[in-house]
Amino acid sequence: MIFNCKETLCAWQKINRSSPNTKKQVLNEIVWHNHHIKIEGYSIYYKKLHDAGLTKIEDFFQGNRFLTFEEFCSKFKIKRNFLNYYGQCHVVPQKWINILKGNVTEPLEKCSEKDKISLDKFSCRSATKFFVKSEFVTLTVERRMKEASLKGHTTQLIYSLPFNVTKDTRLTIFQYKIIHHILPKNSALFRDSVKEHNKCHLCGERQTLTHLFESTAGGP
Repeated sequence: MIFNCKETLCAWQKINRSSPNTKKQVLNEIVWHNHHIKIEGYSIYYKKLHDAGLTKIEDFFQGNRFLTFEEFCSKFKIKRNFLNYYGQCHVVPQKWINILKGNVTEPLEKCSEKDKISLDKFSCRSATKFFVKSEFVTLTVERRMKEASLKGHTTQLIYSLPFNVTKDTRLTIFQYKIIHHILPKNSALFRDSVKEHNKCHLCGERQTLTHLFESTAGGP
């Protein structure tokens, strides 16, 4: 199996794309390959610092301030240019610094812990569920049901309708298309440039799904 580092990092970035809103969350943020912490548009990673034990914000921020350069070198037992270190501190988002220092006066955007997957609970199943949820586009039928103030139980009954009203596969498919509003009508075919008009062949009015089954139900 070929391990693609770039794809893995991009996937992990999507999973952890929400921004922290509490001091605990900020301190727990991983410094490396973090899309919030960038230098000249690129996320950072310094192998020597990582190997020395620097992983999270809490590793070089204590109390209400960043460690001084001398404290940093003493803690991680590593030699480094002071400009690089203070540059690393500088690229930490100002919003995070305000949170760490308790200078936030306005309520921040709510961030649910449910939107993030912790490493100790990470699995292929949880990652797949996350990506399906984040990439899934709300169905038109579901949006219309919400607009009609239909609740979850009623929605489930409607979805199960095609499979309960008949055992005939063709009728099941037909009912399924009606529920999901994908039964071909002249209005939709005209919109997609399949037909030259959107008129009903029975009465000459615009043919929609409602018109087809209500207005022309008693037609020839």
